[in-house]
Amino acid sequence: MSADTAFFEFRGEITNRGHAEDQGEPVHCIVKMRSLDAQGKRRRNVDLEQQAGDTVLFVLNPGPHRKMSHSSIRAVGEEILTNAGPPVHVHRVGIAKSTVTNTMILTRLTSPGVNRPN
Repeated sequence: MSADTAFFEFRGEITNRGHAEDQGEPVHCIVKMRSLDAQGKRRRNVDLEQQAGDTVLFVLNPGPHRKMSHSSIRAVGEEILTNAGPPVHVHRVGIAKSTVTNTMILTRLTSPGVNRPN
């Protein structure tokens, strides 16, 4: 992790609420986010992890009849972006206030209904 950037890896499955949880569609995401607050201080890793997980759920938005299951999130290094290959989707989520930009980049490596070679 660089001084002002944090990376997280999210893995989970999107499942239908009425079906068994082992019939889900896998999701694998990398989140790149600013790790400093508005005053330039490093935010706690637990807060960054919570925000990254919330953003993944916001972007994926499984809907009222689907849910995220078997999910996990962990801090990773920047090299994961180079090792991951080309993304299926890239989402930019964030707020820009004067000189402080708090932008997240969510790279979705797998997509529901899309099979990706390993």
